[in-house]
Amino acid sequence: MVVLWDSLGTLLDVDPVRDRYPGWLERVLHHGAALGLIGDFASFESLAEAANPEALRLLEQELRPYPDVPEALEVLAEAGLESWIVTNGSRAGTEEALGDLASRFNGIVSIDDVREWKPARAPYREALRRAGAEPEDACLVAAHAWDVQAAVRYGLRAVWVDRLEQRWPLPGDPHEPRASSLPEAARLASGAWP
Repeated sequence: MVVLWDSLGTLLDVDPVRDRYPGWLERVLHHGAALGLIGDFASFESLAEAANPEALRLLEQELRPYPDVPEALEVLAEAGLESWIVTNGSRAGTEEALGDLASRFNGIVSIDDVREWKPARAPYREALRRAGAEPEDACLVAAHAWDVQAAVRYGLRAVWVDRLEQRWPLPGDPHEPRASSLPEAARLASGAWP
């Protein structure tokens, strides 16, 4: 059993950039996904630089893990579950932001590996391939409703962390299970299999 983690906004605190440059990160994510719809690709860094170079520099300087990441990883380790990251960011940037915590993950799959942005299927599929898991043996933990919706569409279980979006922003009933912290999300993910 495998838990896949989103990084930006889920494991890594993007609030310093969101507070100073509202909407910047959302625009970068939107542009990446939109390029994918027309069969094109640009890395996170290149799109972020084009959208606002000052915001990208601040992100690189200020991006840090949320304080509850170690506890969440411990919950999963005690349950015997692997932790992987599947991210729209780069592997190097993710490792740098995580610091010593990077070694506690079994692997990091970046969109650069498959040249497609989430929520396209390819990043999730590549993470599952590397982890040696089938979709039904994996659970995504993410703070973005679109990420959660994609994982469920592709056959994974998912836990929505409501730290960025306190209200479910997509049509239909709010996703369950829902967590307000990463340790809670880890406990829900570890209980996702009978």
